[in-house]
Amino acid sequence: MSFSFNGIDSKTYVTVNVVRQSILPPVASKTVSIPKRAGALDFGTELGVRQIEVAVTIKAASWEELRVKARQLADWLYQDDLKPLVFSDEPDKIYMARVTGETDIDEIVYNGQGNLLFLCPEPFAAGQLINQTVAVAKPNPVFARASAAFLEDGTSYSVNQPRYKAGQYGEAVFIEEGTTNHMQTAEAPAEETLTALTPGAIYTLSTEGTDQAVTLEHVFMDDLATGTQSGVHTDDTDLKLTLEPAFSNADTIQGDFNGTHSNTQATAGGLVELTKIPSGTDYAKTETTQADFLGGTLTDVTANANGELKLATEQVTSTQHIIKKATFEDDESTTVGNFFQWYYFDNSSNQHWSGDYSYTTNYYGYTIFVIPAGAENAKMNFPTYPSSGITEIYVNGTLIRKLSAANYWTFTSYNLTPGRSYNVSWEDGGHGYRCYVDDFTVQWDETTTTDQYKSTGSRVSPAYNISTVGTVATSRIAWTEITPSASTTVKVEVTLDGGTTWAQCTNGGEIPGLAPDTDVAGKSLKWRVTLATSDPTQTPKVSDITVEIAAKDVYRLTGTYTSPIMTLSPSIVMTSTITWGSVVPTGAGLTVQTNYAPDGTTWAGWQTVAKGGAVPGLPSGSVIASGAKLQYRATLTPTADQKQTPQLTDLAINISKANTGTRSSAAYDISNVEAYFSSVISWTATVPAGASLTVETSVDAGTSWQAATNGGAISGLIPGQSLSGITVMTRATLKTVTSPEPPTLHSLIFKVSNHKTGNLITVTPATAELKLTPSGVTKWQLEEKPYQTTWTVGTREPETLTLDMGGGLESDQGTFEVRAFEDGRTDRNAFLWDSHGAEGSRFLFKKLTDGTYELHFNNTLVIKTSGIAMVGSHVFAARWNGSQVWLLIDGVEWGTATLATPANIDEKGTIFLGSSFDTSEQWNNTIDEVRASKIVRTTAELAANDTGGPLPLDENTSCLMAFDGNLGVGAVESPCLTYNGTARTYPLFTMKVKAPIPYVKLQKGSKHVLVTYDFQHGDILVIDNDRATIEVNGLRAMNCLDVSSDFFMLDRGLNEFTLEPAAKCDVTIQYQEKWL
Repeated sequence: MSFSFNGIDSKTYVTVNVVRQSILPPVASKTVSIPKRAGALDFGTELGVRQIEVAVTIKAASWEELRVKARQLADWLYQDDLKPLVFSDEPDKIYMARVTGETDIDEIVYNGQGNLLFLCPEPFAAGQLINQTVAVAKPNPVFARASAAFLEDGTSYSVNQPRYKAGQYGEAVFIEEGTTNHMQTAEAPAEETLTALTPGAIYTLSTEGTDQAVTLEHVFMDDLATGTQSGVHTDDTDLKLTLEPAFSNADTIQGDFNGTHSNTQATAGGLVELTKIPSGTDYAKTETTQADFLGGTLTDVTANANGELKLATEQVTSTQHIIKKATFEDDESTTVGNFFQWYYFDNSSNQHWSGDYSYTTNYYGYTIFVIPAGAENAKMNFPTYPSSGITEIYVNGTLIRKLSAANYWTFTSYNLTPGRSYNVSWEDGGHGYRCYVDDFTVQWDETTTTDQYKSTGSRVSPAYNISTVGTVATSRIAWTEITPSASTTVKVEVTLDGGTTWAQCTNGGEIPGLAPDTDVAGKSLKWRVTLATSDPTQTPKVSDITVEIAAKDVYRLTGTYTSPIMTLSPSIVMTSTITWGSVVPTGAGLTVQTNYAPDGTTWAGWQTVAKGGAVPGLPSGSVIASGAKLQYRATLTPTADQKQTPQLTDLAINISKANTGTRSSAAYDISNVEAYFSSVISWTATVPAGASLTVETSVDAGTSWQAATNGGAISGLIPGQSLSGITVMTRATLKTVTSPEPPTLHSLIFKVSNHKTGNLITVTPATAELKLTPSGVTKWQLEEKPYQTTWTVGTREPETLTLDMGGGLESDQGTFEVRAFEDGRTDRNAFLWDSHGAEGSRFLFKKLTDGTYELHFNNTLVIKTSGIAMVGSHVFAARWNGSQVWLLIDGVEWGTATLATPANIDEKGTIFLGSSFDTSEQWNNTIDEVRASKIVRTTAELAANDTGGPLPLDENTSCLMAFDGNLGVGAVESPCLTYNGTARTYPLFTMKVKAPIPYVKLQKGSKHVLVTYDFQHGDILVIDNDRATIEVNGLRAMNCLDVSSDFFMLDRGLNEFTLEPAAKCDVTIQYQEKWL
């Protein structure tokens, strides 16, 4: 029996005699007594401190050696902190202890015996430190396809439903690009014409059935507007003869209309119209003298000798009340205005009746003023304040009042005589005495008679007859006016109905009612001038009134224009037309006539023609002899009021004759038809009797031409012949022989066919239109690509399969394996996997059209293989460790590389299986298995996985997908554990977050720990139940702990855990077993 303490075996110093320890540490019951109640309430137990006593013997050869060993023993046993204590009979159990109490030694024959007492504050023995994975983050696979799809056996799959096929082990998921089946009869093949194909593009036609064959008819729609044309032209889509003119004449400008004009003219703008004559005589009237203005009717106005019209005057009598007052507020010492003269008065503020000042005397003072003659009710009044002595008031030397000294003002009033001068004086009775005078007022009434202008007045002119004007071209009224101020106004009006209604005029403007084109027959004109003032001292004045009315010209009642005689050339008439442009107002008239002399001498007479019609005497088929002559005449009549004329803007005569024309097409390349099977050429045309249409074809670029039959084959082509380098040209000849009507070619089509057999046919359309006729075909598909994909109806959208959380991959090291089927084709690029995440983190593997494979890390090509020819299921693997990366296929290393920076796998975000991240360049085959590992798998292990069965799931696997009819993800995890200790212990959880989540909730039974935090990929959360703390990325984060949280312990036996959100974190638990 022995023990170790602080890592040192006891055998080094002592021999263990006896170990004494209790089965349990001290157990104390927790009870509470309740008064007047028997017994107590039980509140469980508490464990006390464990003590372990060890009896030991120190063996020595002498007393001295015993003492040395005792000191060494003391150095070993004395420790400030708790140290591990392990007994040899339970080597897997550890107590944390220190030595306590007395350590006496009995010395017996060089030996020492004593007891060591170990104190264990925690009464449990600690067992193993266990680490276990309880949850693994699993990527969430998402398959997407925005349409239905089918497998080869016809099985239908709905939108976003994966398709599964047989794999090397079990089933495999099928990832394929999108396509469009251009065949409308995909499920029940029948003759079908496609009209929107891309000429020269490569299409693949795949068929199912027995002895399948398809006739491919390439339809060439000959565009008649193209090619080489001679004597023909296209009108819309029709090919027509371009008629050759036998005669053409077009009159469009002034110089063209150089024939005979009768009451007509050709304007500079090239218009033939009627000439004009005046409708009447101009009218003008001016009023400038006094006599002019005294004519008519004057009311409260008069005219002066200057020829000015102004308001009349009248006498007005008025009475004014005049007040003259001296207030003495302006320090008046001698005068007040121009009325009073003051003497011996001083300005003072001692006393005042009003304001702040008055006048005061020093013994004597007086004032002088004069009352004007004619004044009525004149008087003066004033207040006086005698401050000392006796104040006597005199008027022109006569005493009118005597005032004794008093401390108040006395008011004096005195009547005055008009026309007299007054001297008013104040005497105080002696030097040193004073009196005060204020507000000295003189007032009277004055009556005056004045002349002033009447407030308003008017003058109406005589009535003037203006009917001789006829129709008005322009009119104007103007006058000179003087308005001294805004108080005076002038208004001029006119009337055309004798004064019933009046219209106000604008100076210098048009006369109201006499606008252009006004008929004034029987009309007379008056004007009225109204003067007004609001100031009787001012009058407005008006002079020089001018009225002008100009008579308008009107068009003549009729006129003609006769063209010069035109000589025609001999020919047979195909068509003759005469047409013209004109502007004919309603009520006006314009007629066109022609006169034809077939022999140049005898005229047939004038005949009216219709616009756009044939020329009389020149119908289709007629013969024009030498010297034949032609002339036209236009007759114009105006509207009934002669105010508007018709206008002939242009006139053209065209005569066409019989002719021939051809059109040769461009060379149509029929190489893409490949081998010749059959052909047909057809056209639609209108060929009148006496006309002809001939169609020819050439298969040697126009060197030789063969006549074609409508509905017949193209000459010069042999069944089975290769059409490489062969072109087809068409030529159409249109001719008029005896018919006046030319032929018209409406359309021309030729078709060239090939006949192919087999279930996979490459088609390169020679034109946009292709007719397909099946034989023995039960299902078919035509898609615009050089290879076949699985059959569908209509459009199948591209398929994608994505894994979030970077597919479970980690940056420091790892391995990514994909078992997939390789079809060996090199007609397209194909991605086996790709990623999309942070910039510069792209991780992909793809096959190129040269048969090579590329592996990219950190958005950089790192390994490129040589061309590899392989068909079947293969395991493609990429592995990395820091900056070192490898590519392996079926366990064979195809390359290794060192990255500039360590592999950036954590930032991948999303892994795309079987396509690029932009959902293109699909693998187009099955993917059997996918495994992501946390370690660098060995080459031997990867080689064994090639043929050793399905990829295994082990503790180093973070993600495994077998695709056996589902998208399930496997990983090694255990959401429960069995705790074997006899005492409960506190676990520590470490969680590595693999996807953005808003919280983590860890639950055991009824207790849980809830942490609310914006977790991102790569964050580390530690939940320490022993210390009751949480950390995020190494920092305490107790503020993120929800108040509902309750840390928990492990119980003996089975412990189960749940985690929310599920599968978003890698979770490991660490705990130490504890024993009583």
